Amino acid sequence: MKKYKIPWKLILALTAAVLFILNFSGVLQGLSLLWNAALPLILGGCLAFVLNLIMYPMESWFRNKSPKLEKKARPLAITLSLLIFIGIISLLCVLVLPQLVESIQLLIRTIPGYVRDLQEFLSKLFKDHPQIADYINSLNIDWNSMFQKITGFLSSGVQGALNSAVTVVTSITSATVNSIIMLIFAIYILADKERFVRLYHRLCALYLPKEKEARLTHILVTFDSSFRSFVIGQCTDALILGTLCTLGMWLFQLPYAPMIGTLVGVTNIIPMIGAFIGGGIGCFLVFTVSPMKALVFLIFLCVIQQFESNVIYPRIVGNSVGLPGIFVTVVIVIGGALAGVAGMVMGIPVAAAIYKLLSEYIAQKEIRAGLRPDPEQQPEKAGPAS
Repeated sequence: MKKYKIPWKLILALTAAVLFILNFSGVLQGLSLLWNAALPLILGGCLAFVLNLIMYPMESWFRNKSPKLEKKARPLAITLSLLIFIGIISLLCVLVLPQLVESIQLLIRTIPGYVRDLQEFLSKLFKDHPQIADYINSLNIDWNSMFQKITGFLSSGVQGALNSAVTVVTSITSATVNSIIMLIFAIYILADKERFVRLYHRLCALYLPKEKEARLTHILVTFDSSFRSFVIGQCTDALILGTLCTLGMWLFQLPYAPMIGTLVGVTNIIPMIGAFIGGGIGCFLVFTVSPMKALVFLIFLCVIQQFESNVIYPRIVGNSVGLPGIFVTVVIVIGGALAGVAGMVMGIPVAAAIYKLLSEYIAQKEIRAGLRPDPEQQPEKAGPAS
């Protein structure tokens, strides 16, 4: 037994692989349960990452402003960053939701008039065909009865939902509890983020050599830098698109310009298709005022969205994360096909980090092969003689 070494690690890996294959459905159910349980914590970590972009410069400003604020700098920065984040979401809801409800009510009141105008137009169009014209004129829609049926259907749907009140209350309670856990976890991470960094270095010192620890730290720093740059680039791109949309709507004298411009800019955080989501809501709002203006808005949005997607977005986001513009488009298409909206959003910073790491790896290989000079061994250029 001493003469032959038994590859225990290989045996354990093969055993685990066989058990995984034999119990594939059970493993998937377990992973799904684990994912659902950890989802509030994962979302809390994502929220902490975004809030830290706001909190860090504010905390530094408080610490440099006055020595008296040094101990209170972090609580103040966390509170203000949360207020800013909640304020942005609340402002968007206040801007959009009331106007959306009012537009729906207005559309319900104006639909009969639009239908009558359409009937008159079709009657004149088919005046040479009396049978078709008489049929169009004979169409008489009882709008009151239709709206009563729609209201009754909605009421029955609400009644059916109320019959399963336990399920509804459970879902609302679960969502509320998860939101509170997410918020508390995010605040905890922000308040004591240095502890997690120290824990990481302690674990690396226990289980990894110095060289591997340095390599892993470099990889994590690269991914962190890519995600930071991506968030900043997305916000910059959203601000530019929202401003262009607002100015264009003012130029064409379209209604709700500030509100729709804000909505288009915020939804543009979803790459490529986000602006069309906000534009669809905006087109509906404009349609309640004038169908012709809605058509003008739709054409204008398509033009500005094509310009933004092909010119502004690849340059701003691509340059901010260090990814060439053509790769940004490719990543969005592939990420969207594989994982939908999440693939579009997460694909760009992940691809940017991988691109940077691969570029460094290839550069090191070329230096070792003598295909390019080593910048660390290049002699420094002599300065001008004094």
